Amino acid sequence: MTKTYYRISDLVIEANHQNDLLFSRMHRELKPYCVVKARPPNALIEIVREKKITAVPPKAVCAGYWPEPDEHRYLLDNVVYYRCAGKALFIKNYRKNRLSIRYISLNKRVLRHALAAIKWLIIKCAEDNGYAFVHGAAVHFLGKNIIFAGHSGSGKSSCLLRLNQAEAKIISDDAVLIKGKSLASFFFDLNTKGDLAQRFRFDRIKRWPGISRDTSSGELFQGVDMIFFPHIWNHPVSRLTPVASKKAFKKLIEIYLKETSWNAYPAKQGVCEKRYKVGLTKTRCFDFFAGYREKDARKCLLDFIKHA
Repeated sequence: MTKTYYRISDLVIEANHQNDLLFSRMHRELKPYCVVKARPPNALIEIVREKKITAVPPKAVCAGYWPEPDEHRYLLDNVVYYRCAGKALFIKNYRKNRLSIRYISLNKRVLRHALAAIKWLIIKCAEDNGYAFVHGAAVHFLGKNIIFAGHSGSGKSSCLLRLNQAEAKIISDDAVLIKGKSLASFFFDLNTKGDLAQRFRFDRIKRWPGISRDTSSGELFQGVDMIFFPHIWNHPVSRLTPVASKKAFKKLIEIYLKETSWNAYPAKQGVCEKRYKVGLTKTRCFDFFAGYREKDARKCLLDFIKHA
């Protein structure tokens, strides 16, 4: 087994692998964070290609199938065994920040689940080391650090691309990591579905064309100046409305719980709220209703940020 290390901010991830196809796909995403030497890791990923899938322990309890009939989840001692169509077995131990992926052959479905499992391992590892996770996208634009937070398909990545086209520096997409009052740069498995695909005619492409990304593994962006909650609005005119701090925190918690309930264990009750309040105390929050006229939506967002 070969060992490869990645450093994301102050987190170290160790990957044990056989230089196989799945590892090469993962490494393509995490290559900017690759380091030669590292301190003891915060999380461990093991990728093994087998001739026959490892059996699920007999004492593991089946928690049903999700999302497909041939995909089953089993639970045993805080460990999740996820069997994917007889092609792969994911052993997720988020309590100990360990992930083992054992697969026979690689197809699109196995790859999709593998990348999602790896991303969630990194997110849970970050939470264990004092970070707060926001399901959103973040940019640095005109001296401001801005987060677009919302549920899947709400238009976060569309907003991110609008600012990127105006020469904004993208900090992260789909997973924002906040430590204290700082944002960590984090990219993994960029999302190009939903509203983004419709507005900009992206058809699940692997890379965004001409995107300006900052993948400096050590850089932290100080402070969060603005949070926008994007909404798809069936109206020609776009608009923005302010959101009170209490309501904004409530929205962030709802988004967090929904995302983690599907993918991983949520942080202990109260931990997430405290970290949000530390990092987002002086942050201004807004609802952004993006109309179906893209030029108007882009102009509305850019003009507001420039004069805010």
